[in-house]
Amino acid sequence: VQFWEQSLASMLEYLEAYTAEVAGANTAALKRQRKAAETTRDLLKVLIRQPMSTKQDLAAELGVSGETVRKRTSALCDEDILKRH
Repeated sequence: VQFWEQSLASMLEYLEAYTAEVAGANTAALKRQRKAAETTRDLLKVLIRQPMSTKQDLAAELGVSGETVRKRTSALCDEDILKRH
């Protein structure tokens, strides 16, 4: 079981920048990006409340697939927003 953690300040800073990046989406591709940003935002909110959540917990909480959680958490790890344990 892998757990995810990081400081609240880093998560919120990333969340604000990431959401602002696609806030004005109006094409299909940009709408997909906005949806991805919203999923990432929601994922970070869950991790702020429940930092020891597993991928399975996150998928169930967010109503998305385990693969979606894996992709989002991997991207956040690549950007040093989250750390794997």
